[in-house]
Amino acid sequence: MNVWEIMITIVVNTWYPVIYFRHSFEKLESLYEAIWALQKEYNIPINISIRDLTDLLHELIQRADVRKRLNFL
Repeated sequence: MNVWEIMITIVVNTWYPVIYFRHSFEKLESLYEAIWALQKEYNIPINISIRDLTDLLHELIQRADVRKRLNFL
């Protein structure tokens, strides 16, 4: 598993707490900001399924701007 697969897994697993409950992970504030930015920039539905979100992130991670946004580990 490469670093981008790990990042996709992190985003997918924190998507609903951030989007639905606006949960912030204090030390990972950049994760919170990245999720909101991705949701707004790419008009990702807040109720997207985990499978669809994972597939979409696999496509988006090919873009340099998305990699830059998710490069906070």
